[in-house]
Amino acid sequence: MNIPSLGSVRGFFEHFLPGFFMLGNLFVFGALAFFQNTTMACIRCPQKELLSMLDIGKQTVFLTIVIVTSYFVGVLMRLLKTGLPDRSSAWFLRFIKPNARRAYRIYKSKDPEKMKMNAEVLARHYCYFEEFPYVRWLGYVRKACFPRAKALSLFYENTWARILEGGRSGRQESNSQFLNLCKSLVLANDKDSWSDIYALEALVRFISGMFYAVLISIALILVGLVVAIIRWDIGLMIFLDAFFCLYLVCMAAILGNLRMLRIKEVEQVFAATFAHRELLYDMFGESCLRPLGKPIK
Repeated sequence: MNIPSLGSVRGFFEHFLPGFFMLGNLFVFGALAFFQNTTMACIRCPQKELLSMLDIGKQTVFLTIVIVTSYFVGVLMRLLKTGLPDRSSAWFLRFIKPNARRAYRIYKSKDPEKMKMNAEVLARHYCYFEEFPYVRWLGYVRKACFPRAKALSLFYENTWARILEGGRSGRQESNSQFLNLCKSLVLANDKDSWSDIYALEALVRFISGMFYAVLISIALILVGLVVAIIRWDIGLMIFLDAFFCLYLVCMAAILGNLRMLRIKEVEQVFAATFAHRELLYDMFGESCLRPLGKPIK
C-alpha cells in the first residue's frame, strides 16, 4: 500500500501541510481580527467539547472538508513561482553575510575591471545572487573541488555552460527548461538517482509552499494587530505578538536554508547527468567532444 508522504509519487503532504497550516491560520487570526465577540472564545473552547457538538457523521464530513480544502489551498500555493522564495532566500543570506553583500555589489556594478580584479571573490559567492539553475556556481565548485578532473571540466563546458554562451537567450526560463530536460534524461535512465533528486525537489516545493503560508500568516497577524490596537485589546495584542515573533523565526529558518537546498538539488542533477553524459553528448552532437576551451566567465 502506498502511504502518502513528503516526496511520494502523489506528493500529497507537500501540498496538504502548507495548505492546512494556511487554512488554520486564516481561521484563527481571521476570527480574532474580524469577530470581536469571538476574540478568545475559539481558543478557550476545548477540542473535545467542540467535537462533541457534532455527531460521527458530521465529524466525518467536517474532516473531509478540511482535508480537501487544505489540499486545494496547498495546490494553489504550489502554483505560485518558486522564484520569489528563492530570491528572498538569497537576499536574506546576503543580508547576514557581509562578504556576500560586497561580492553582490561588485557583480551589480557591471564594471569589467572590478569584476576582473575580484573574479575569485565573485566565484566564491555566486550561490548568493546567481539565478537558477546556478550554472556559474557549478563551474566554481567543479574548478575548486575537482581541479584535475578533465572529463568533468569537458562535460561542464560543453553542456551545462553552453546556456551561458552567446546565441542562447540567457533567460531564466530557458535555463530552467534545460534543467527539466536533464531531469527527464535521469528519470528515463537512472531510477535510483531520480529518487534522490525527486526527494530534494519535493522538499524544496514543501518549503516554498511553507514560505507563502508563513508570509500570508504574518500579513494576517499584522492586520489583527491593527484591529487589536484600534480596540485596545491588550490580551489579543500579546497573543498576536507572540505568534508574530514565532513566525518571524520560522521565516528566518526558511530563508536561511531554501537557496542552499535548491542548489543541492541542481548539484544532484548535474552529478546524475555527468554519470550519463553520453546522453547529453548525443543531444548536443559531435561538438561536445571538442577539447577544453576558455572557461566561462
